[in-house]
Amino acid sequence: MRDAFLGGGFALVVLQLGLTRQLSYQSALTVEWWPRAAAAVAIALAGVIFAVALSARPLTRAGARAREHLLGQRLYLERTTAAERTPLRSPELPYVVLFERPRAAGRVVRELLEREGIDRRTGADPAFFGRGRIVVRALAVAIVGGALALAFLTTAPTSAAPDETAVLDGVEGDYGVAVTDADIAATLSRNDDGVGRLEVVETLKAEVSGNLRTVPQITRVWRDVVDGRDQGLTVESITVDDEAVPFEQTRRLGHAVVQTRLTDDWSGEHDVEVRYALERPVAAGEDTDRVTWTALMAGWSWPWTTVDAEPERVRIALTLTDGVGEGLTSDSGWLDSTPYRPDSPPEPLGDTVQRAGQTVISLDARAADEGTSGSRWPSSSSYAGLDLAFPAGTFSSVTTPGLGHMVWTALPWVAGPVLGAAAVVLGLVGMGARTRVGVRRDVARWLPPSTIVAQVVLIGWAAGDAASEDAILPVVLIPFALSVLVAIIAYVRTRRRGIVT
Repeated sequence: MRDAFLGGGFALVVLQLGLTRQLSYQSALTVEWWPRAAAAVAIALAGVIFAVALSARPLTRAGARAREHLLGQRLYLERTTAAERTPLRSPELPYVVLFERPRAAGRVVRELLEREGIDRRTGADPAFFGRGRIVVRALAVAIVGGALALAFLTTAPTSAAPDETAVLDGVEGDYGVAVTDADIAATLSRNDDGVGRLEVVETLKAEVSGNLRTVPQITRVWRDVVDGRDQGLTVESITVDDEAVPFEQTRRLGHAVVQTRLTDDWSGEHDVEVRYALERPVAAGEDTDRVTWTALMAGWSWPWTTVDAEPERVRIALTLTDGVGEGLTSDSGWLDSTPYRPDSPPEPLGDTVQRAGQTVISLDARAADEGTSGSRWPSSSSYAGLDLAFPAGTFSSVTTPGLGHMVWTALPWVAGPVLGAAAVVLGLVGMGARTRVGVRRDVARWLPPSTIVAQVVLIGWAAGDAASEDAILPVVLIPFALSVLVAIIAYVRTRRRGIVT
């Protein structure tokens, strides 16, 4: 309280003088009397406060009583030579240390500790906030921080992949080119070395809008990374009415994106041709070679739709050359997967056409037939393309996912159980603490709650897009429930033992 009065009086004077200096340029200070009077009163009041606070008289009745008590205690200890006879656990020892000179007080405490056989080192005190207890708290904060960083900076492999509209979100010029007729023809070939290559030609009839804020551009999006395998998509050319146009190939949200760089208005009807190739289309499956070709992304119809036109016809065809089609297995089919269900099995291929050693798989659908029996119109909510399976060894150029992708894919499935097991083990270890304070007590009180918070964050990260029947839900929820149970038991057990912070 004394320090508060001293600091307040000083601050009051500094504030008053500062205001006077700040307003010194105003003529009112030279005419009016009250600004100078206010400064004088503030200085006088500060003087009175300093005088009262620095005087020997206590500021309150309780302070006076406390002072008299301490003086009496000091006199008693001096007359009874308490420093020589006070034991270590005596309630008078704090007063002895308080009134002795610093060196003498230190000598008294050291002698008492030696007499009782107590380790004088600071770290020997179980209540000391040492390295171990600091590490426990730092680890608890790090667990939560790591979970938050993982959730906010990355997208879980169990999350739904973006559709075409999400990939193109914020891309200038993606609106204004309506495709009324799309003919997508691909050819899967195998050279003499057994290397597979997929070449695709997209022939689009486009109606381009005019008078837009930005020049409409031909914009295409493809899924070229399937199950962690990069298919090596390369756009070779884009032509408009048989004339090559400049373009730029980039990546957005893990997908291949290509967009032309047209500078002049080109409204009206045009014939567009896009050529691209997959250099590594073949992936290793379970005793099979698989080729997954995504001709159209989920959400494909929205970028091809304007106010005046929309897709009317879609034809998708794949030609297998060099007798490759003869090895097709029954697992082959049309893609029926969505970003939310990427593992959905393909639909049957149906009839295929064989001619001169070539196998042709195709569909030809019109929007007018959508919803009718037997319509093959691709759904805008799912991928359109083919998932083909061949006997192992059909191709020599088979790609496999890297170790990093395998670890990343497994992370959502192991993070929850690992954190849950850690919470259970740490809670059980901490419950065995026999001291009132210490590292084991901190383990029980800090680490299980921090792992629970981390699990809450990672449940949303790993299972945010999961449906009720998805296996990821019990994988993350069961360890979480066990963690909560053990954390509560550990907290109650440590409190019943009189453990305090």
